[in-house]
Amino acid sequence: MDDDYDNEDGFDVRWMQAMVTKLCNQLLMTNDQPPRGVAFQQIKVPQWTNTLVENILKELALKNEEATKPDQPGQAYKYVVNAFLQQNVGAGLLTACATYGEKAMDGIASVKWQSDQLQVQVVIYGMAIYTSNSPAA
Repeated sequence: MDDDYDNEDGFDVRWMQAMVTKLCNQLLMTNDQPPRGVAFQQIKVPQWTNTLVENILKELALKNEEATKPDQPGQAYKYVVNAFLQQNVGAGLLTACATYGEKAMDGIASVKWQSDQLQVQVVIYGMAIYTSNSPAA
């Protein structure tokens, strides 16, 4: 699937990348001027990861609600979100993912975000839910 696939009724990778970047900035950047990354604290990694995944899922649920409205037909999805967070010490953060599904509608969005203190990798898998309102139904 192309990373720049941006069909009104399909898996919108660009929207997801922008949404994840926005949520990472809100969660992991300070309100200082200019903003800077929060200091790495190992004890907070589980909390940051949970908060990030929960906020992503909330945004995706809102997108699904919009997609199921009769006046704004779109495609609803079932999502799986994985997030990896580590201290930025110069080491790489690599992930691999693959799916087997309906190439025209399902998709994967991968987002890497980093500050001087943290590296984050988020992978969103989207599987189309076919209903009577679905564009492909």
